[in-house]
Amino acid sequence: MSIGRNSPLAERIQHAEESLTLGVVLRCHARFITPPKTKIFVVIGMDDNGEKAAVVLINSNPARMPDLAPYQMSITKEGRSYIQKDCFVDCSRIYVRPLDLLRGLITKSPNVVLGHVSPEDHWAMRKLAGNSEVILPSEKKLFHLK
Repeated sequence: MSIGRNSPLAERIQHAEESLTLGVVLRCHARFITPPKTKIFVVIGMDDNGEKAAVVLINSNPARMPDLAPYQMSITKEGRSYIQKDCFVDCSRIYVRPLDLLRGLITKSPNVVLGHVSPEDHWAMRKLAGNSEVILPSEKKLFHLK
């Protein structure tokens, strides 16, 4: 049985709790980017207090700045049900999002959960983010990226 907006609240809350783990892939309107638009993103880290998540964006094209090229992870659609075409994961920067906000988003609209990345992809994303010169050392420490 799939979980949807019309499912009982208790089921949607449980779905949100079970889904919101490292490697979850979400698709929703992202107000935290400029300009705000619908994006696919991956949770690659969580703080020890369970309050914040570090997310990276999945884009159709790699970042345009040459110095960010080493932190772009090319992924193909084969074996990845959460994307419809070959894409790039931008691991050059992370976006810090409150876990309560993500939990509420999933509870309200369970279909924002597209799936989970493989453990290998998750590890590669974390490694690239950990090596990024754009991400602050304090953020790397907070999310155990280094």
